[in-house]
Amino acid sequence: MNGFNKSLAAPIQSKPESHTRRKPPRSAIIVGLLFGAFAALTAAQETGMPSKVSRAAADTSSVSGTWKGVYFIYPNLMGMELNLSTTSGGAISGILKYYPAVKLRSAFGDPKQGSYRLSGQYDERSRSFLLTPGAWIEKPDMAGAVAPIAGVLDARANEVAGIFEFPSAPNPVFFILAPETGADKLIAEITGSAYPAPLPRQSPNLSRQDNVRLALQRQLEQIKSMPHPPGSEQSYKALQESLEKRLAALPGGDVNPTVTWAPPPVDRLLDWASRLKQEMPALDLRNTVMEKIYLPARNLFADDYFKDHFGLTYEEMDTAQRKAVAGAFSQHGRELFGYDFLARPFQNAGDFGAPDITVSIRWQGIVRSWARDLQTSFPAMPAEVNSFSEMNVAEAAANTELPFLWPSEKEKFNSALTGARTRLADPVLTLLADQLITTANGNAGARELAAWRARQMNILQYASTTEQAKLQQRIDARLDQVLGQLVASDVRSLATLGHGIDAVVAGNRWYQQVEKSYDFALTRPPILVAIRQFDQDRAKNLTEAKPAIIAQLDAAAQDAQVKSILDNYLRCPSDSASEVAAAIRQHADQRLAVIQHQQLLGLFSDYEKSLMIPPESGHLNLSRADTKHIPQPEELRLALLRGMAFGTGKVLGPHTAKVSTLFGGGSMIVTISDTKKGRYAYVTERQSWMVLYQVDMHFSLPDHDALWDADPNLRRGAQMAVDTVNATAALLSQEDNIQEFRLYDDGWGVPDLRQQGAAGAGLEALLKGMMKQR
Repeated sequence: MNGFNKSLAAPIQSKPESHTRRKPPRSAIIVGLLFGAFAALTAAQETGMPSKVSRAAADTSSVSGTWKGVYFIYPNLMGMELNLSTTSGGAISGILKYYPAVKLRSAFGDPKQGSYRLSGQYDERSRSFLLTPGAWIEKPDMAGAVAPIAGVLDARANEVAGIFEFPSAPNPVFFILAPETGADKLIAEITGSAYPAPLPRQSPNLSRQDNVRLALQRQLEQIKSMPHPPGSEQSYKALQESLEKRLAALPGGDVNPTVTWAPPPVDRLLDWASRLKQEMPALDLRNTVMEKIYLPARNLFADDYFKDHFGLTYEEMDTAQRKAVAGAFSQHGRELFGYDFLARPFQNAGDFGAPDITVSIRWQGIVRSWARDLQTSFPAMPAEVNSFSEMNVAEAAANTELPFLWPSEKEKFNSALTGARTRLADPVLTLLADQLITTANGNAGARELAAWRARQMNILQYASTTEQAKLQQRIDARLDQVLGQLVASDVRSLATLGHGIDAVVAGNRWYQQVEKSYDFALTRPPILVAIRQFDQDRAKNLTEAKPAIIAQLDAAAQDAQVKSILDNYLRCPSDSASEVAAAIRQHADQRLAVIQHQQLLGLFSDYEKSLMIPPESGHLNLSRADTKHIPQPEELRLALLRGMAFGTGKVLGPHTAKVSTLFGGGSMIVTISDTKKGRYAYVTERQSWMVLYQVDMHFSLPDHDALWDADPNLRRGAQMAVDTVNATAALLSQEDNIQEFRLYDDGWGVPDLRQQGAAGAGLEALLKGMMKQR
C-alpha cells in the first residue's frame, strides 16, 4: 500500500505498480518566495518608491467564497468543497471538505468524507495561493495525513486549479474547482467523461428494425477495431463490406451515429503520441517506471491537441469511440511500439484511466489559461520596483504548477518573464540608484551604498552592461563622498594620539575602530587615504616607543610574555612592513632564544651543567664525569621524566613531561612532584647506578589533543583510565622501586625507559610509513 490509506484527508490509495519516490514538496520554496516578494513590496512602499498600479495589481479577482470541484486519487474520483475568506495583506483561511464524487465498488472499500481547516496566503497579482492544513473538523476513521495545497485562479473562466502536495505520493494530486453556482455542471461533465455510459444494447423501446440496425452497427465497429490475423485481410474486408451493405439496405438513419466514427489512422496516432518524446527526448519509455511516464503523458489529451488528431475532444468521446481507439493501439502494436501504455485511458477507469485523464485535462486548461494571462501582463508592467516583486511571486507559483505541463510551455513562460525583466531592469535600477543616492547619509547610508550591487543582483543580472557600469560609477561616487565626510573626524583625531608608547596603544585602538566602522569599505579611496596618514604617524610613534617596548621584552621571563608584548603593541597591518617594527620583532626573537635556552638549562641539574662543553650548550662531556657522583633526587626525577618522554614525548619542565600513548595517537601529562632516594650501588661493568627510590607521580589529559578531542566519549573514557592510574600511583607512591640510572651525554637517564621509548618511536614511524603507502 506504500503507506497510503483509503480514508486519508484526500483519501489516498496507492497503485500496486507504484515504485517511485516522491519529489520533495516545494511548499517551503513557494512560501519563501511568496513572503520574500511581499517583503520586497512592503519595503518599496516604506521607502517611498513610486507605486503605480499595474494591470495585474488592478485585478480584483479573489478566491473568497465557496468553491466546489473534484480530484482523482487512485482509485476514487473525490468531490471537494473549499470555503475561503481573505483578509487584508493576502491572509487566507478556510475549510476543506471532501467526499466520494461517485459510488463505486472497490476492493479498497468505500472512501470516507471529512473536513479540516486551512490557512495561508493569497496573492491577487499572480492570482496564486498556498494553504497549509490545520485542525480536523470531521475526522474519519483511519484518517491519514493531510497536505499543503497550492493553486491558481483563472480569472477569465473563474475556475481554480491546484495540487495536493502529499509528501509520500509518487505524483501530485490535481484538483479543479468552480464557484458554487456553476460547480454542479462542472462536476457532472467530469463525472460523465470519467465514467461514460456503456455501449448500447437492444432496447425494448426500439422497433425490431432499429434493434437490427443497432446490432449491425456494433458488429461493424467490432470488425473495424479487432486485430486481424496475418493473411486474413481479404476475408475481413469482405465481411465488413457485407455488413455495410446490409446496414445500407435498411430504411431509416443510424440509431447511434457515433458508432460509425473511426479512430485516426496509425500515422496520426503515432504523430499524436510522439510529442511526448519530442518534448522530453531523454525520457526512456522502456526503462522508466510508469508513474513518471504517466505524468507528462497527460498533456497529450489537452483539448486542442487531442481534437486536432482525433476530430473531437477526449471528453466528447463515448465508450464505443474510446474502445475503438484502444483497439487501434492493439491492432497496430508494432507501429506504436513503446506507446502501448496510451491505450489505458481509452479502456481503464483506474490510474491513468478515464477519471484521471478527465481531471487532468480540465486542470491543464485552467493552468494554461492562467499562465497565458500572466504572460500577456508582462509586457504591460510599468518600470517600477513593484513589477519585479510581482514577477517573483508569479514565478514562484509557476514553479509549482507549470512543471506538469510540457517543458516547452514552461520555457515559453520563463522566456516571457526574462523578456519583461530585461525590459524593466535598466529603468528600475535607475530609480533605485536615484533614490539611494538621494537618501544615503551617515555610516548606515554608506553601508547601503556599498551593498547596492549585492542587494540588487536579482535585477542587475538582467540589466545591460553599459547601464550597470554607469550606475555603479554613480553609486561609488556617492559612497566615496559619504565616506570622506565620515572619516574626516577620524583623521583629525590622529593629532590627539599622543607620543611614544601611549601613541602606539592609542593607534591600535584607532585602527581597530576604523576597521570596525568601515569594514565594508576598507579599499575605498577615502579610507585608504586616512590609513596612509595613520601609517606615516605610526612609524614615528613606534620609533619613539621602541626603547620602552624593548625594555619590556628584556624583562620578560617566559615565551608567552614576549608574544603578549608583541601582540599588545604591533597590532596594525602596516606593522608587518615597518622597519622599526621589524627591529622590535628581531629583538623579541633574540629574547625568545635566551628564554628558551634558559628553560633548556632549567632541565639540567647543577652537576649536569658543570659537565657541559661548551658551557650551557646542553651537551655533556662524559670524560669529565665523576664515577663517584651519586644521582641526587632532582636527577632521579629528571631521568624518569626524560625516560617517559623519550621517543615521541617531550619534557615540558623540571617536573612535567608530555607522554605519548597508543603509538602517538594520544598523549598524557605526567607530573613528578617528589622523589626520595634510598639505598644505591654502583655497577662498574655497566657504568651505572642501581638506586632504590620512591616517586610521587600524577597523570592528566592535556587541554587539547587530536585523539581525545575527536569524540567526547573518547575523552571521557581516557579520563576514567587516567583516574584509575592516578589512584594506583597514589597507592604506590610509598612503595620502593629499584631502577638502573646512567649518565648520558644529554643527562641522567633510565636505560629501560629509553629503550622502550626508542622502540615505541620506531614502531610508530614504521606504522605511519605503512599507512602512507596504502
